[in-house]
Amino acid sequence: SNVIIVVTRYFGGTLLGTGGLVRAYTKAAQEVIETADKVTVNTCVKIALTLEYHLHDTAVRIINNDGAKLEPIEYSSDVKLTFKMLDGQWDKTVSALKELTRGNCNITVSEPFYDVF
Repeated sequence: SNVIIVVTRYFGGTLLGTGGLVRAYTKAAQEVIETADKVTVNTCVKIALTLEYHLHDTAVRIINNDGAKLEPIEYSSDVKLTFKMLDGQWDKTVSALKELTRGNCNITVSEPFYDVF
């Protein structure tokens, strides 16, 4: 669903005839559909938190086990983790991360948005 296919003719003649043109356009559209990557767009949220280095491995394990998509990790005096999850499935993960850090981290959850997931 939600697909647009544009076929452009570079030759102005009608040597193929109208039936031939329809077949040529149809074949071009079918080839595009067969080779196109198919993706699923869902409602997601982005979650970010900063935590101490010694909690990094456990936090990453929690995030990965809950099906989130972790973005590149930022290392400085602390570790900043940012990840994307399906909207409505992040409560358990956030609770586990709060428990891991004993509430000593600031976790932000974005407004829901549409993205490939």
